[in-house]
Amino acid sequence: MTWLMASVAGKWLLGAALLVVCQSLLGCGSSGADFSMAHAGASGADNAGGGAGGNAGSAVMGALAGQGAGGDAGANAAGSSEAGGAGVSEAGSDEGGGAGASGGAGASGGAASQCGDGVLSGSEQCDTSGESATCNLDCTLRVCGDGKVNGTAGEECDHPGANTNSAECTASCKVNVCGDGATRLGVEECDDGNASNSDTCTNACKLAFCGDGFVGPGEECDDGNALTEVCDYGSITCQMCDSTCHLINPAGSYCGDGLSNGLEACDDGNTLACGSCNANCSMLSSANAKGYLIVSAGSVVVAGDGFTLNDGVNAATVFVLSNSAASNGTVPISYSVADSSSQLATKLMSAINGVGASLLVTATKSGSVVILTNDRATSLGNQAIAKTGNSVVSIDLSGGLGGDCSAGTGCHTADDCASHSCNATKHCD
Repeated sequence: MTWLMASVAGKWLLGAALLVVCQSLLGCGSSGADFSMAHAGASGADNAGGGAGGNAGSAVMGALAGQGAGGDAGANAAGSSEAGGAGVSEAGSDEGGGAGASGGAGASGGAASQCGDGVLSGSEQCDTSGESATCNLDCTLRVCGDGKVNGTAGEECDHPGANTNSAECTASCKVNVCGDGATRLGVEECDDGNASNSDTCTNACKLAFCGDGFVGPGEECDDGNALTEVCDYGSITCQMCDSTCHLINPAGSYCGDGLSNGLEACDDGNTLACGSCNANCSMLSSANAKGYLIVSAGSVVVAGDGFTLNDGVNAATVFVLSNSAASNGTVPISYSVADSSSQLATKLMSAINGVGASLLVTATKSGSVVILTNDRATSLGNQAIAKTGNSVVSIDLSGGLGGDCSAGTGCHTADDCASHSCNATKHCD
């Protein structure tokens, strides 16, 4: 009997120790009564010699293996695990009247699955542990037009329902830019997707035209405008691009071409000192020669006095103050001793103008002064006035310019030529 009591006490102490460990580590049920009853049942079975069932640690070990608590509670607070089934350990009924049953629930369940963990679950369409070429960040399948810009898949934009090759975002979810081959309405005139400015669509996505600065189809040249320019001054000829973008070879402008252009003051068709313009086209050189006759009163005139006029082209004409008939081709000028100097000047003027085409000099008067003007603007009119006697004081014709180019020289008008004839080819006869 003493041995039996000692054995029961020892087994009870071992069971109590195991219960403390279970409670501390696994949160097993803490009912001392339950544990004692399970232990007592086990002990009764042992003492009876025929009882099935476990030893004093069966309930506790069952709780450790299944992480459950023995006793009346039957299951710990963690409950059953989703990842694994519940672990239950039962002690057989003790014929001695103690039934020790301990039920342990399985391990507690893991954390809930979420998008980005690489595990496809729930409503997820995909899960590649982050964005990929086929899966968006929100675990939906990547499709251009879903409104989600997937950079890993190369998307630059995504406008649901508006992704077209004529809009800001193309059908491939790329930003529509010049050169991508997609013509954006309202922004681009064309887009041929190449880097050539020599076709119908330029690199600026503008339709090619004459004057855009690029030599396109049907053009020989394109200088960036639709004008037909002229050669630079001083060039006899040059090659230019006309208003239709075709090459031409126009005549240039230069001193001696007979046209006043650029900074020219004049142009008589040559670069010689003759003619109506100087050699470098910087100054007019055309003027009529002028001369003067100062006439005395009739009372002091000496018969036979006179003068000779030369126009530089025709033979000289001799004038004589005489009341006699003309002789030796002279032109007589009748007078009276009663003539005033003004009256006598009028008679001289009439005689000079009466000669006609053989004397290219026109006379006018102012008081007693007869003014002589060569009819041509030419340096040939610069002629001395020869005189006889002192009845008339003369001032030679001078100041004439131009009109002295020889035959074959370039000319602009007849006043450039000594012959006073500039033909249709603009050369002096």
